[in-house]
Order: sequence, then structure tokens, then C-alpha cells
Amino acid sequence: MKIFLGIAVLATSLTACKERTSSAATQVDNGPGVMQAKDSAGVVIRNNIQVNTQGGLKVWQAFMLRANGSLVNDSNNVKVGEMVELRLLVDGWQSKTDSIALGGSEKIVTDDGTSVLDVPDLFKDQPAIALHKAQMIRMQAVVTKQYKDYRFYKADFKVWNKDKDQSLTGSYKVNIVP
Repeated sequence: MKIFLGIAVLATSLTACKERTSSAATQVDNGPGVMQAKDSAGVVIRNNIQVNTQGGLKVWQAFMLRANGSLVNDSNNVKVGEMVELRLLVDGWQSKTDSIALGGSEKIVTDDGTSVLDVPDLFKDQPAIALHKAQMIRMQAVVTKQYKDYRFYKADFKVWNKDKDQSLTGSYKVNIVP
């Protein structure tokens, strides 16, 4: 199986977040099949994405998009050949300067545990970027061809600060449909 996978840090900065104070969660309906868990602090996690952080990082939005920019609904159903993008909006990266060196890894396995992608550091040869650019992380994946009918693919990812003890880890799953 061939899989295209890329990680990119978007070259646009985000505006400052609103003050966040409490953590009661609610469900918000965003159209057919698109629900989000939103707490009163404004944190939005969609698509059953699991995210953990350390070192003062806060992921305040995590969601999946299709190539046309539309949200992937909570079923996470995609077709072979369809690009999906995981987008993470992150606060709290730290640096002594105005730039940051990030590392990023991703491992993708099939429903039977077969590893189809395992990249230990997607940024290993990349220079540091402006600190404000690290607020939006994008990871794209495309299942280009299947040699067996897999029901789903599970992706585990990690993004880390190469100069400080900061990282975010997580996972998501996409279901393959005809």
C-alpha cells in the first residue's frame, strides 16, 4: 500500500485566544454528522481525535478537513484517494528567541495492525520557523491504493519542541468506505 503523508506548519499566525476559565463540556451540532465537544473554555475537539500535551502546551482546536476545506463528519469516513487533513491549533510553544525548531512523527497502521507508515522525524532537516507560525499544525494523509480491504487506518502522531520539554501526542482513525 502506498500512502502519501505530509506534515506542514502553516505560515500564518493566529490571533490571541480569548480568556478561558471553566471546563464544562457541551455538544454543538455543526450540520449533518458534524458534532463537536466544546467546553466553556472554548476548546473544540472533533472527529474523536485524542490529544495529550506536556510542557505548557494547549491544543484548543483539533479537527479534520477534506481537500475542499469541508469538515470531515464524526464518522471519519473517507474514500481511497481522498486527502484528509488533521489540523491542530496550539498555544504555549516556548523559545528563547523568536524561532522554534519542531520535530514531528507519524505512524499509521491498518485495522489488523499492519504498519504502512512510520516516520520518526518529518522535520529532521528543516530549519527553525518563526514562533508564531507553530500555532497551527497541519498533517495530511491520503490512502492512494489498497491491496487488501482494510476497514480503517489509525494514525498516531507527535509534535515536539526540539529545544524545550514540550510535546503533543495523539491519534485519530479514518474509516475506509467505497
